[in-house]
Amino acid sequence: MLMRSSLKVLPYACLAGSAVAESFGYEQAHLTSENITQVLNERLPKQSRVRGSEALDYLSTFLISSTDVTKDHDLQPNYTLAGPNNCKVFPGDEKWPSKWLWNGLKLATLGGLIEPVPLSNVCYTNGTGEIDQDACDELTSSWNNARFISDDPIEVMSPSQVGLTCQPPSLFDTEGCTQGGYPSYTVKASRVDQIQLAVNFARNTGVRFVVKNTGHDFLGKSSGAGSLSVWMHGMKDMTFIPNYSGSSWSGAAIKAGAGVQGFELYDFAHQNDATTIGGLCVTVGILGGWFQGGGHSPLTPLLGMGADQVLSIDVVTSDGRFVTASENENSDLFWALRGGGAAAWGVVTSVTVKAYPTIQAATAGWSFSYPADVSESTFKQAMKSWLSYFPRFADMGLYSYLNVVPAADGGRTFLMNP
Repeated sequence: MLMRSSLKVLPYACLAGSAVAESFGYEQAHLTSENITQVLNERLPKQSRVRGSEALDYLSTFLISSTDVTKDHDLQPNYTLAGPNNCKVFPGDEKWPSKWLWNGLKLATLGGLIEPVPLSNVCYTNGTGEIDQDACDELTSSWNNARFISDDPIEVMSPSQVGLTCQPPSLFDTEGCTQGGYPSYTVKASRVDQIQLAVNFARNTGVRFVVKNTGHDFLGKSSGAGSLSVWMHGMKDMTFIPNYSGSSWSGAAIKAGAGVQGFELYDFAHQNDATTIGGLCVTVGILGGWFQGGGHSPLTPLLGMGADQVLSIDVVTSDGRFVTASENENSDLFWALRGGGAAAWGVVTSVTVKAYPTIQAATAGWSFSYPADVSESTFKQAMKSWLSYFPRFADMGLYSYLNVVPAADGGRTFLMNP
């Protein structure tokens, strides 16, 4: 059964003359250096903190760093490498956090911590029981559905990046199911304070930390063996700002949570008679890794890259603080986040982006085939000639994908699609 995440749309905020949109409800529940100890004392019963010498460091495992990365600009690299050979700690290592400490993180995050298993686990016995064939068949039928995969806390669109250790057997029989490159633990984030506590826990224990939104990252950065992951998919609040005014933009804007996907953002913009920038694949998380990697779009020739649309960013930084970054506030962080690499600078919780009047568009596609007797050099020369027109196409506001695929007769087929 395909599960759809709930979408929460807030009434728009009319913020004429303001460069800051109001925080979403899940962002108001955030921690500071002043309140975190009190919060931890409330969430962690005293009896949960009693375990010999470990009890001495129990609360410090969750504390915000004394170093403020937004203010201290001459910092030297500082990593907690508690594993063998100066590496991140890994399950089975002596310094891997105990179950007791992991349970502390679960209590601190109000039950947000889970121990996830790959979806295809239902297709293998793993020596523990029988295969759930009905569940396996249902899973297999949905395996190539991007919305199905994005609705899972650990699955990714490029399964080779997690080692192909647990796949539907009719597609790729892994003869068993192991965790492979999937995270060991995941925090299903519904509040900013959960993200802060996960960041602090990972930093203070030396556990590898990753961020997953929808799992589209082709390089596998949204997964990692032996890691603690934060899943951002549930943060889907959106608000329309008809009169945003900032130092470089005056006009409509949209503030949206990091979990909002392309189809959700497009629908919301349409409801408000507006257009905003997003990717061609509508299941990509627009306000997560997409804009942080630059973000190319069908509208890029007209309106620029995804990173160019960003006006303000709310983010949990590596020191565990929750801050806002814009042209006028934490500006170094703002420019770094706008295209400087997904999850490289912090965990983004929401973003305010430009909104434009509705744009009319037309699409077209075409293809042609080369017979097998056309030489490779002739084919390459034809491609070179065609590609020489691309600067002109960009100036005309055109956007396209092209593919060259083998044809059945040994030739090639050239495909041009919108």
